Amino acid sequence: MSVSTIRAIEEGRTVDPGLFTVISLAVALQIDLGPMMTSVTGPIRHKPLHDTD
Repeated sequence: MSVSTIRAIEEGRTVDPGLFTVISLAVALQIDLGPMMTSVTGPIRHKPLHDTD
């Protein structure tokens, strides 16, 4: 990731960075995205595709 991309995010010129940018920053900063994703989506509850009756 380029320094200019990071600078644009820090300065607010990039309001909505892409998913891969967020993931790249999280990996570089050793941040676990799991809790953040859960807070955005809520717990994932699996539903069967078909009724089992």
